[in-house]
Amino acid sequence: MHSHVAPLCVALVLLLAVGVHCESALHSFSPPFLSQSNTAHLTLNGSAVVSDDKIRLTPAEKGKRGGVWTKALAHADGFEVELAMQITGQRSIGADGMAFWFVEEAGDGPVYGAPDMWKGLMIGFETFDNDMSGDNPKAPFHVLITYKQGVLTVDMDLRTTGRWENVLYFENVVLPGTGYFGVTAMTGGVVDAMDVASMSVTLTSSRGGRSSRLGSYSKDRLKDLLVPGGETEVEERSRDTASTPTRAEREAAAEKERERQRLLEEERQRQKERDRENLWQPEPTPEAEAETPSTSTPTPTASECVCDTSDLEASLETMAQRLDSVQGTATSLAAKVAEAEAKLKDQAATQSALDKSYEATKRDLTSQVDLLTKRLDTAAAKHARMASKYEAQEDELTTLRQGAEDMEARLTLLLRRMATLEAAFQAITAQVEARSKHSALWTLLVIGGVAGCCWYVYKTIKKSGASQLGAW
Repeated sequence: MHSHVAPLCVALVLLLAVGVHCESALHSFSPPFLSQSNTAHLTLNGSAVVSDDKIRLTPAEKGKRGGVWTKALAHADGFEVELAMQITGQRSIGADGMAFWFVEEAGDGPVYGAPDMWKGLMIGFETFDNDMSGDNPKAPFHVLITYKQGVLTVDMDLRTTGRWENVLYFENVVLPGTGYFGVTAMTGGVVDAMDVASMSVTLTSSRGGRSSRLGSYSKDRLKDLLVPGGETEVEERSRDTASTPTRAEREAAAEKERERQRLLEEERQRQKERDRENLWQPEPTPEAEAETPSTSTPTPTASECVCDTSDLEASLETMAQRLDSVQGTATSLAAKVAEAEAKLKDQAATQSALDKSYEATKRDLTSQVDLLTKRLDTAAAKHARMASKYEAQEDELTTLRQGAEDMEARLTLLLRRMATLEAAFQAITAQVEARSKHSALWTLLVIGGVAGCCWYVYKTIKKSGASQLGAW
């Protein structure tokens, strides 16, 4: 029966690794955000909006705040979170900043876009240049946050070159065992556009810090590792995989404690192996009893073996039931994954059709724009010709107006002279009437004088351009 225990444990650990990986996926996101299904497990607050390659938490506007939170509640004793963020802005000085959260309650508020009262962890990234040194980055940068066995570390790659620099290290940190992950941002009187491109979350449990990295082992390798004493080997490989040379220096303070735990685990495994050997040791024959020296260790009786076997069978049956339940869950997850892949294929086909339609529409619009441009150029040329002709007509009309004004002034002068002559003629007529008794010769002289005056007026009018006066 011992030969069936290891494969069963292997299957359970494999399914546990898949479950942890799926749970980690519920708290992670990364581009491209092609459909709503990529953000269905997230909650957006405030001014946060989703584009193809990022989530913009705040635009470069005053008094904005936004955030993105995971909907699922995370259950873990530790975690490792890698963030890809970006700050852009037209000014050299921006504000207020961004923050990472692992808290029991998510929401919106005045602290970098989150509530001002929380229980959990907040790591702020203030973007205002308080020391006025001009070294606040306006570029993409990465952040690695690790919480493991009470040790909290924060590393940053400010230029996305792969060179990590430790900025925070704390020991004896106690965080809640459950919470929500989130990233928020807020602007004030000075602004920045703040984005988060991805958040990768790896959860760790209380069993030796196992995480979804166990999924990288093959089934045969896990079978070898899960023999008595192998559980510690898995833990060591998980720790070796999770650490890097730079972080190993920072974890020197916790290495002794981990080594002590490892030794204790190895001793427990050796004790379990000895108990199994004693349990399944066959009853000695009389010849073997004669050859074997007597010891003080009692040999288990048949009734005790039967009792222990029944307990083990019950445990195996319980484990088999749990395995069936986990297998059902895995099958359901596989069906959902297949359904999601089918939806993605349909969406890809729809996207391809939309792209083709977009290209056709773009070509049609381009041809229409070209035609309208040509028409606009023709109309502009025609308008220029009409404007030139209108200016010439305006100049000619101005000249005519000036000639008319001159003619009007001359006409006024002639009318005044005619009025004077008329008055003189009336005076002469009055004198003639008064002197009606004079001789006819005097009358002829008067008439001749009037005729001469009229002749003078006629000559004057003819000389000053009576033809232009008639045209006017």
